[in-house]
Amino acid sequence: MSMQFCYSAGVGWLKNLQSNLILTRCWSIISIVGYFAALSWTKFLSFDLVPASYRKCDDRYIFPFELLDSESLTRLQHIQLGFVCLRPPNQFRGFPNLKMLDLHAVCANGKDSQAMLSSCCSLEWLSLVGCLLDDVLKADHPLPCLQYLSVANCGNGIHKIELDCMKLSTFIYEGFMVPIDLSKAFKLDKVDVHFYITTLEHVITTFPNALPNMQNMTLCGSFKPPEMSYFIESPCKFTHLKHLRLLSFLNRDVDTMSLVSFLRAAPFVEKLEIQVIFCSSFTSNHFMYLIYFYMLSTILLQWAWWFF
Repeated sequence: MSMQFCYSAGVGWLKNLQSNLILTRCWSIISIVGYFAALSWTKFLSFDLVPASYRKCDDRYIFPFELLDSESLTRLQHIQLGFVCLRPPNQFRGFPNLKMLDLHAVCANGKDSQAMLSSCCSLEWLSLVGCLLDDVLKADHPLPCLQYLSVANCGNGIHKIELDCMKLSTFIYEGFMVPIDLSKAFKLDKVDVHFYITTLEHVITTFPNALPNMQNMTLCGSFKPPEMSYFIESPCKFTHLKHLRLLSFLNRDVDTMSLVSFLRAAPFVEKLEIQVIFCSSFTSNHFMYLIYFYMLSTILLQWAWWFF
């Protein structure tokens, strides 16, 4: 079991102090480290306790909130936690100046995670990898400073992503298909989504409302074709999307009509990239069929905008 804690203090003999310890499962050592952080001018605190096969382990360490007083909570600007359990105390005041929060294999129930996020009003960078929340990822209040959000490999640990973050510019997601609501992210520039398995119909009908302001999107996944191929008409369009990069993994013939429907829902795309990993059943005729319908639909849409 390894544990890493790093301090980057602003004054005195703790300035630029960094330490790496190899520890056994010893709560007393963690308490000493937390107590040391509380007494120092620590701005960057990292507990990296992730074992080699952490998915088989359930006995996570409980983060020692009780050792951090109001002054130390105010000083912290960057927290990195691995394989810990978050149980903030009642009426937790939070980290008012925290800018970066990096969580790896962290466990917390919906109420505790919501209290944690809601108390980080200055948060600019948030990453969750392999975390277990068993609830919706949300906050009680808007996160007005959040610019970067990444959620990856959380399995069924996150049921929905719903955050009010108007300055968010980058959103990255990798995992199972979950509802997403970032409709208030007015400055959303880059979206990178990798669904393990999904349908293009789901993306066409939900993403324009969930991510209405995105300008660049990379969509990767194994897209399950419908039982009967048909054109998908969606009342909402990707009105701000300029660059679309589509990476598709197929185990049968390409669902041409769904792809064309997707492209028709993005009438203002200026740069289009399509990469398809396919089996031998996919032929060049399918791809030419796709390009033909995309060009035809684009011409018809431009004609409609010009005359109506």
